[in-house]
Order: sequence, then C-alpha cells, then structure tokens
Amino acid sequence: METRDSSIMPHVRHAIRHYNARHPGDEFDVVKPLMESNASFRNQLWVHVNFWARSRKSNKIKRFFAEVHYDPNPIVEVCIVIEEPLDKYRRSCAFCPANWDILHPVGSRKFLCGNDKDRIEQQLKPRVLSEYLGMPFTCCPASPIQEKKGKKKF
Repeated sequence: METRDSSIMPHVRHAIRHYNARHPGDEFDVVKPLMESNASFRNQLWVHVNFWARSRKSNKIKRFFAEVHYDPNPIVEVCIVIEEPLDKYRRSCAFCPANWDILHPVGSRKFLCGNDKDRIEQQLKPRVLSEYLGMPFTCCPASPIQEKKGKKKF
C-alpha cells in the first residue's frame, strides 16, 4: 500500500497546488491518495486520481478528483472537490475501471481524457501499476490499435 501511495503522490501534489492557487483562502492539504488510473493518450501520460484533503479553514476532509497529464511537464486539467452525495458521480470513464471507484464529474466536460466525447478516438489501453513494475528488461504489451498499425509505444 505504501508503494502504491508513493507512486500516486506526485500527481496528487501537482493537483492540490493547482487547486490551492485557484482558490486563495480555501486551500487544502493532502491527507491520503485513494486511487489512480493512467493511460497513454496523444503520446502523453494521462492520470485520473481521487484523494482526500483537509480544508485549512474548516479542518473538514473532502474527496477530490483530478486529471493530470505530462507534456513532459505536469499539466493539471482539472482538480475539483467531490461533494456529497457521492452517487451523483461516475465511477468509470474510457480508461478507469468502475471497480477502482475513481469518482468523476458528471454532465460536463470538466475532464478531457476518458470523457465520452472522445471515447472513439481514445480507445485507450489502461495501464496498471503491475504492468510498469514487471520483470527487468520487459515491456508493456502494445494495444491492439498499435499492433494493427505496426507501432509499439511503451
């Protein structure tokens, strides 16, 4: 669990800095990363992440959704508070499996990668941490689209 948390934290830190810069007086501090999913899209790493953060003002803990991609520097597309009730949020997108319980904004285009508007174009192959932590000198398998085009991106 500690290894998983440490692999998620860089994305969470980028996201909370982005949020705090846009919400002066309503800043939060990270409490715990929850879950993340990532994929390669348009030759960039894209990450969806949920995490808990504590309000500096009220001391309440809130859940956040963030979308971060790297080009090669981090770009936070969105970082928002997930408000109650939680059942009004989507638990999946084009690359986040529903059973991972990553809550996403609904009814808007707040997040870019994995959103229904680009589902056909994206055809993403989700990557899980175990694929990146494979045996030494092994690579992730190519997606069916990459194999069809004769290209393998890792």
